[in-house]
Amino acid sequence: MSFYVQSNIGLITGGGTVSFSSDVTDGNFLLAVAYTYVASGAAIPVTSISDTIANAWNALAPVLINNNTYQQVWWTLTNTSGPNGVTFVAPAGLVCEGIIVEYQNVNAIDIIQQVSSSGTSWNSGNATSNYATELLVGIGVGTSATPGTLTVGSGFTSRQNSTGTYANIVVEDQSVLSTGSYAATVTDTASDTYNLLLLSLYEATPPYDTAEYVLQLARIFINDAGSSAGLSGSILSDNQPYTLPLLNERYRYLQDRLITAGVETFSKYGYVYGLTVNPNALASTQVKLTYADYFDGQTFWPTVHLPVDLLKPLELWEQIVGGQTWVPMKQASDSISSRSVQPRFSLWDYENETLFLPAASQTNNLKIKYLCYAPDLVSTSSLVLVPRCQTALAKLVACEVAKNRGAAPPIVAQLQSDADNAINMISNRTARKESYATYVRQPFRTRQGSRRARF
Repeated sequence: MSFYVQSNIGLITGGGTVSFSSDVTDGNFLLAVAYTYVASGAAIPVTSISDTIANAWNALAPVLINNNTYQQVWWTLTNTSGPNGVTFVAPAGLVCEGIIVEYQNVNAIDIIQQVSSSGTSWNSGNATSNYATELLVGIGVGTSATPGTLTVGSGFTSRQNSTGTYANIVVEDQSVLSTGSYAATVTDTASDTYNLLLLSLYEATPPYDTAEYVLQLARIFINDAGSSAGLSGSILSDNQPYTLPLLNERYRYLQDRLITAGVETFSKYGYVYGLTVNPNALASTQVKLTYADYFDGQTFWPTVHLPVDLLKPLELWEQIVGGQTWVPMKQASDSISSRSVQPRFSLWDYENETLFLPAASQTNNLKIKYLCYAPDLVSTSSLVLVPRCQTALAKLVACEVAKNRGAAPPIVAQLQSDADNAINMISNRTARKESYATYVRQPFRTRQGSRRARF
């Protein structure tokens, strides 16, 4: 089984785009890697990425090596076929090396294992795979001022291998056909401070239906599958110009209904880098992050902003720039009160599409787990990323078609009732799952603070 499709590399000072030489294929796995040279860990690395075909990218936590080079990795599954380039957004003048890779026959990550160390023999550390057929991908960077020549590990194939002004970088891969303990390895002709990441990819069977399957159900529900065209339908056939827009409109409506009912339909992680310090901050100063910019209480920073697809933050972590540890933050129970300026934000509050934070005395990065809309369906082979929602979505589509084609009111009402019942089943399924969780009630506090009340 073949996995590797294509890759490319480009030097992009101050951000830019690296493009694939051939069209990418719908459903394939894309990796994007950025190596960014910074001065003593103080500069902001790549703040976000996007691509030509509007994929939803997922980020791994960035790693700072030798206090001067960031390694950042993103991945996604392509939502359509066609020409594609990946744009890395970075502050002006920041030196960045961007790598993009396309793989086929994989769609999920099994292992994430990495080691930062120094020497001539790079090693990611061993990790045990869980599936018989997997693709091992090694992603490494060395930060020596006089870099040597890199040779990929035994059994690995080099996909990108570059000696740059500031770093040595390599991407390698190897397919394995049995479970076991594996590591990525690289040999360097010069001793180097490095980080070597091992990703193990496999092909998972997702619990998602395709857009075409939902449309087939909708055709059955409106009796559009009984003609010579069969399940391909006539009224709702794939080549009708309104079929996919209608399906997407109902898909968004379904997600809104489920979110309103408390179902976290689609969540992801995002990163916001370089929330700078306001040197004049007072105890009462609040800073804020919006979709447009970051306001530190004195200056607006347009390159620092919330993820554009964020609907609602769920959890937040923070990291002082130059550090390695992500520290959980607490959501304010009501509002953020005045406090002395501290190195970390510690608290957050979200309202009116704005994330409010207290002032901090050090520059921090944020990691955000947030609720967002699933990507729109761009073809009938697209996956519907709300598990087991096929009946609800198909009934919503059928109801809309019946209404617009002048069906009798009782038929429209029945289809809407069926859709509502199917949506309630999804909501109840989620509520029942959450009831399995263990909750520990915190003790009541007195007005004096954390001491327990006496009775």
